[in-house]
Amino acid sequence: MSWKPPWVNIDDVSLSLSPGIHLHNRNPNDGQLGVPGGGVFEFSITSSLMSLINLPATVITVNGVVAYNGGFTPEFSGPLSSVVAAPWGGWSVDFVVDGVEDYASESVVTIRVQSQDALANALDETYSFTIKDTTAPRVLKALAIDRNVVQVEFTDNVVGVEATAVSVDFPWGLENLTWDGENWVFNPLTYPYVSTGLVAPFNLAKDTLLTVVVNGNERTVAIPSNQTTAAGVASALNAVLNIYGATAWDFGGRVWLRSDTPTGSIEVKEGGAYGALKFELGSQGPRVAYYTTPGTYTLPVHITGVNGVVSEVTVEYTLEGLQFVLQNFIESFGDSVLEASHYVLSIDGDRVQADYNPTYITTVETVERLNATTVLLYLTKAMTQGGYYYLTVTGVEDSEGNVVDPDNNKVEFTGFTPTEMNERDWDIYELFPVFNRRRDADTLYQFKKFCSALTEVSSQWLSDIDYVFRWQDIAQAPERIVDGMLANLGNPFGCISLDATTKKRLIGFLTTLYKEKGTEKGIKNAIRFFLGIDPITFKYYWGTGWVLGKPGRGELAVTTVLNSGSLRDRYSFSIITTKTLTDEEREGIECIVRIMKPAHTHFISIIEPVPPFVPDHWMIPWSGFGSTTILH
Repeated sequence: MSWKPPWVNIDDVSLSLSPGIHLHNRNPNDGQLGVPGGGVFEFSITSSLMSLINLPATVITVNGVVAYNGGFTPEFSGPLSSVVAAPWGGWSVDFVVDGVEDYASESVVTIRVQSQDALANALDETYSFTIKDTTAPRVLKALAIDRNVVQVEFTDNVVGVEATAVSVDFPWGLENLTWDGENWVFNPLTYPYVSTGLVAPFNLAKDTLLTVVVNGNERTVAIPSNQTTAAGVASALNAVLNIYGATAWDFGGRVWLRSDTPTGSIEVKEGGAYGALKFELGSQGPRVAYYTTPGTYTLPVHITGVNGVVSEVTVEYTLEGLQFVLQNFIESFGDSVLEASHYVLSIDGDRVQADYNPTYITTVETVERLNATTVLLYLTKAMTQGGYYYLTVTGVEDSEGNVVDPDNNKVEFTGFTPTEMNERDWDIYELFPVFNRRRDADTLYQFKKFCSALTEVSSQWLSDIDYVFRWQDIAQAPERIVDGMLANLGNPFGCISLDATTKKRLIGFLTTLYKEKGTEKGIKNAIRFFLGIDPITFKYYWGTGWVLGKPGRGELAVTTVLNSGSLRDRYSFSIITTKTLTDEEREGIECIVRIMKPAHTHFISIIEPVPPFVPDHWMIPWSGFGSTTILH
């Protein structure tokens, strides 16, 4: 039995008009990447003149080594190796070459095929393909770069999960998502539909005829039973219309029909059941709305070539025309490299005992990718300074899905010691008299072990004190310390999400914002700082009134404007922007204005540019005069 590939992908079909002998049906193909390293490849040799292939004159070499020369050589005589003539004759022959050994990971395999047919037409062609990466990543080294941060380097890329195709298993079936450059997006298909103008109960006799035009094809069907509910009528219609490409369902006590054909064309003709059900044309609407109730759903997501995927999809729609709106799609790929449980710290017990160095075993809290081969481990607690640690990594996969090598997944490193502690002579045991230390040898240095425990704890205290002074430099302070600084300053802008860099800038700018609170300038500066929106203007509601001392603005009965009599209007304002805002920007402006405006004033709204009017033209045959007509 000859070997066959698990799938066949036909990229192109063409007619060869050149006479002679040809090499085709190559698997793997020329230039193919990521080929499994099983050592098997196949191809066909065909004479376009239907002349017999001369097998004794056929030579196949793999990376310069002869694999076939009238027969298979021992290195390529695996159980799948075969030469089989096509059923239509010996002028087309299929070759399967099974190497005894697998090809090396990421190696390039070059194949040369030489042959001729009975008419002496010659073939000499070379092609190559690349074997997939099958080498398991190894842990190269680990280095403590801060009191609770460890840098781990791998020998292979541990890049993030990349999906080539995403589909969501909605309740109505599997739907493919498309990549728009930033997000995976689902665009629901839209179809015209028709619905009953009445709600149940219906007066519908048995075998009432209904004429439906689906995609231009007229179908007359009989509803096979007496039905008085929308669900019953829909079920009966489904039984007879489904084979014609139409679907019926009940919603809101009505019966709905939709065409499942690519164009979605559907029409119900008058007469018969039309009179009882009074079908009317519906506006275009996405099909998915008919199968879903409003709410939030966690739905299975299928990612091509990726395992362990979790995703949340929020589905919400309105009943105005049954318009479906996909509000949110959040994908969270199960990236093994960033899983904290895959990194375990332990101690080198022998060295700890030999050096009387008690070592605190901490755990990994979070993992952050530094580059393609390096990650940072953030620990829950600080490491023992100079402690002897082991790091064991399990379950981490590289970009090709190879799990970390279990024989090369453990490395040793020492706990981070701050510079200040290196420069400080701090050993409690050495503070005791020589007499006490000499006698300690008789008790197997039990007192030294006790002092080592005191030294370990006190070193952490001294380190904490040193870090307080280091963190006074905002540029070096970690984010949690910056958060504490902002809290001490009474940061009122907690409603705005900020990154670590912006938080550090805010510390130096917060006093200025406090001084400008209650002024137009302060509101403008705050919006520019947090959101980068500039310029903005203010709209007031008290009118212009008299302006004393300014020519042309204070002439009675000429330039006089009567102000509002409402005290609220006198202290109300809106903000005008020159760009259309996102939801996040609108929320940010509202937050800033509430904080920065004078307490006695009223913020009315944000005025954004109005998008140009796009008329909703008539759509034949679905628009109706006087009902769906807009004058413009």
